[in-house]
Amino acid sequence: MIQAMLDFWASTGFYALVENMMWGGNVLMIGISCFLLYLAIVKEFEPLLLVPIAFGMMLTNLPLAGLMADPLMKLVELTPDLHDIRTFTWIQL
Repeated sequence: MIQAMLDFWASTGFYALVENMMWGGNVLMIGISCFLLYLAIVKEFEPLLLVPIAFGMMLTNLPLAGLMADPLMKLVELTPDLHDIRTFTWIQL
């Protein structure tokens, strides 16, 4: 039971923040995005602009999200005919 709880903790983003010492960039940007959400929701300061910006900032800076990871697949051209969508396919990298 304890090993399962330790495995669960090791798979969380909080563990990644603490173990990888990513406090400088990610935590600061998550804090700024929370502040922008506060301004948009509580203070009603430009909510239509700040809510999407702050939400995107928060999603981008979540640890272990993999948004900045290398692509897993690539679109390649099979034949030189660019007008036919069937001439492209996905390949595993």
